[in-house]
Amino acid sequence: MRMKSINKIFIVLLSLLMFVSAFSVTAFAEAMGGQENGEYIYGNYEYSIISEKEKTCRITNYFGTETKVSLPSKLNGYTVTEIGELAFEWCYETLESVIIPETVEKIYDCAFYSCGKLTNITIPDSINSIGWAAFMCTGYYNDYSNWKNSVLYIGNHLIEANENIAGTYTIKNGTKTIADSAFQWCNVTEVNFPDSVTSIGYSAFYGCNALSSVTFGDALTTIGKSAFALCSSLETVTLPARVSYIAKDAFYTYDDNTDEEIYKTIKSYSGTCAEIYAKENGHIFVSLGGAPKNYTGLYKLGDTWCYFENGMVNYNYTGLVKHTNGIWYYIENGILDWSYSGLWKHNGTWYYVQKGQINWKFTGLVKHTNGIWYYVKGAKINWGYTGLVKHNTGSWFYVQKGQINFSKTGLVKHTNGTWYYVQNGKLN
Repeated sequence: MRMKSINKIFIVLLSLLMFVSAFSVTAFAEAMGGQENGEYIYGNYEYSIISEKEKTCRITNYFGTETKVSLPSKLNGYTVTEIGELAFEWCYETLESVIIPETVEKIYDCAFYSCGKLTNITIPDSINSIGWAAFMCTGYYNDYSNWKNSVLYIGNHLIEANENIAGTYTIKNGTKTIADSAFQWCNVTEVNFPDSVTSIGYSAFYGCNALSSVTFGDALTTIGKSAFALCSSLETVTLPARVSYIAKDAFYTYDDNTDEEIYKTIKSYSGTCAEIYAKENGHIFVSLGGAPKNYTGLYKLGDTWCYFENGMVNYNYTGLVKHTNGIWYYIENGILDWSYSGLWKHNGTWYYVQKGQINWKFTGLVKHTNGIWYYVKGAKINWGYTGLVKHNTGSWFYVQKGQINFSKTGLVKHTNGTWYYVQNGKLN
């Protein structure tokens, strides 16, 4: 499969580096179980800690020789959320299949680069960032049959487009992310994004000089560094309200004759990230409307409900908000999330949220993200309840102080006066 000309020299040097340094992997792996140069080793994996508070980590190296690898969701108690640069550089002669867990959100540059036998890749929708050449020169990448209409996908992630892509291009529905440098130097003139795309990576459309029109979907939240840099024909951009991060040079372009920056016209809603970005970086901002001045509460911008504080969308807020209609809604990163169902804690009380709003009529058992089942009555966890509860599957469970006690085996008296035999928390 083709390789972008601007990157050829780097690829050759990278291959030489991997060959020269490969002899050291065995000796280094012998140290497994300890710490090496600030990195930690656990089994066949080397990892670094991202956040001690949140117990998250990044896989930085893999020492195994297995042909089929299912990456762990946890290493030594830390949740794996990232796969680091060149993490699988030693696997170019062994790795054939890899399954990436749903805990992973980011894959760095060249993570699986040159794994020539890697043909089977399972990648979850949880990924929101895929670095440059992350899967370049893998068996999957090199298989022409995997490139559909000159574009390579892995799962729902658009990895790379051929440089011969030109004219109008519509990204298919269901696509989640656009990987770094995916369309770099392509001759597209118009790009249409579906509502499913949430992030556009670093230099994704860098140098697409013919690109004059872009239509973004409402789900877009992130526009990476240099994503549309040097797109000299792109003069006006309309951004959805949900966008919460735009890199400073995302739309950077300069005049070839004067070397002076050419500023864009940014259209969006007042009080959003787009307005702040435009004004802080010298672009022209055109408002499509917005909440009243100094407004605090939920307000609909286009098709998106946003949480405002003092006239600005608070993209840092996640939690419950009471609307003027008396209904409590679940907000994630400043946006009403209609898809969320689960338990959420507000002012010390746990509530059951169903499809984005508290369901006050709900009474029953709910499984939390911690794996524990809780008894909810009238939308609130009932910590004082002990007894038998029927799940919507028809099974009865023993609840003790608000949660199912799966260690309980014995007799339990129900409210109907009958004694029942419970085994491992479930009526037998």
